[in-house]
Amino acid sequence: MTVKVRVVYSHHCFTQALAKVAGANPEHYYNCTRRPQDHRVFCTVRWNESLALPEIVAGIRNCYFTRHHNYFVWRDPTVAGSDEYFVYFNIRRRGTFVEMEIESAYLRGDAKQAKAGARKVSLTTLIVNAANGRRTHRPPA
Repeated sequence: MTVKVRVVYSHHCFTQALAKVAGANPEHYYNCTRRPQDHRVFCTVRWNESLALPEIVAGIRNCYFTRHHNYFVWRDPTVAGSDEYFVYFNIRRRGTFVEMEIESAYLRGDAKQAKAGARKVSLTTLIVNAANGRRTHRPPA
């Protein structure tokens, strides 16, 4: 089975919630027309980290269920003592192809807690199920 996969990136990969950035420069505000109530500001840290996303995505073999509707992977720190970089995404069928939306990506200082109890699934399983219109269920704990 051959499945076309399109990867798209959300603005959450390079912006931060406006409420979390005290004194943010109004010239750095990011207004998403698809989500007008989602007030964000450009984040240089997220932007710099996001440059590695195509390589990270290309290397995904297995990923993990979140406690919500999506999946995640992480990259180990690139500098000793820094945080792990988490990438959150969703997979869905869009007509003749499967779309992988990178919903968010950021450094996490609580990586151990974020990974606790996470259940593994192969990316191939997610793609094939989406292509066939089937939902992939999180395995029981």
